[in-house]
Amino acid sequence: MRYALKLSEDNRILSATYEKYATPDMPIVDELPDGDISEYLYIDGEYVYSPVPEPKLLASDNYFENEIFTENGEMYIATQTIIRGEEIVPYINCVPTSIIEQLNKSEEE
Repeated sequence: MRYALKLSEDNRILSATYEKYATPDMPIVDELPDGDISEYLYIDGEYVYSPVPEPKLLASDNYFENEIFTENGEMYIATQTIIRGEEIVPYINCVPTSIIEQLNKSEEE
């Protein structure tokens, strides 16, 4: 079976379909790469593994050392002051935590 690849401007694979549904601008291949095809570029007839990096998580507010805060649905404790717009980097300027961890900690005190 042969497949047609829809590529972005930078040659990232956006999708694949059967050859019979191909448009003239789509490269035709005999096999697809394993896993998530969007993690591959198609360059000069070859698959090049190139996963999309995770987007940076930026602080939406100022957080001070030992302050508990949430960003993007995750809870953290700041290990240093984090200024609004600064990147949140777990284990560098904060540590992940949870409501349960914090409730258990408050019971111990």
